[in-house]
Formats: sequence, structure tokens, C-alpha cells
Amino acid sequence: MEEMKWILDEAIYAKTVLKVSKLFDVSVDVFVIRIGDGRKTRFIKYYLSDFAALPTEQLDISIKIAGENVKVLLEILKESMANVSKSGLGKNSTYLLENIDLVKCRELELIFTRTFSTTSYK
Repeated sequence: MEEMKWILDEAIYAKTVLKVSKLFDVSVDVFVIRIGDGRKTRFIKYYLSDFAALPTEQLDISIKIAGENVKVLLEILKESMANVSKSGLGKNSTYLLENIDLVKCRELELIFTRTFSTTSYK
């Protein structure tokens, strides 16, 4: 997983610093094609493990990798929302909510019901 993370981090560097987005697009496309769904899910959890501190480019890659299976992103979002502070959602939680297609997740209602029924906000 570390090698895959390195490749994607280099693609982010090329896109943001060198302003070359082709490596970014190709890296993500190859990753999506060659990696099975189970490995994608494990990788996304690994790749977003420091969720609150990540640049949005890593979130973009994760959204692309997840594709139709946004459940893993919702699980990460759920964990983040469980830790909501008095100041509200963090910037990355807000970014995910704005950029993933929530309609794609059949279990959306169930996940959010569980989130809000098990989390108390004071």
C-alpha cells in the first residue's frame, strides 16, 4: 500500500506544483482499472487515515478511486462526524459532503441513521 500511496502522492505533486495534471489523471485511471474493489476500500481507508489534515487533492483521488462505491467514504465521514466539535464540521468533512455523489450509496439512509442515533452532540 505504501508504494501505491507514493505513486499517488507524486501525481498530486506533479499536478499542484509542476502544473502537470496528466500524471495525476493517468495514475488514478490505472489505479481504478487494475485494483479490485476490496483492495480499493482498504487503500482508501489507509490513504485517508489522517483525514482531518489531508489536502483536498487526496480527497479527490479517493473519490475517483471509490467510484460508485461511496460507502467507504461515508464510513470515514461518519467517523469524522462523530468527533464534531462545537465549531462544526471540519473542512475535509464539508469537502466530501460537497463532492461525493450521495445518491450512489443505497445504504445512505441506514448509515446516517446509525451515525446520528449513536452520536450525541452537546
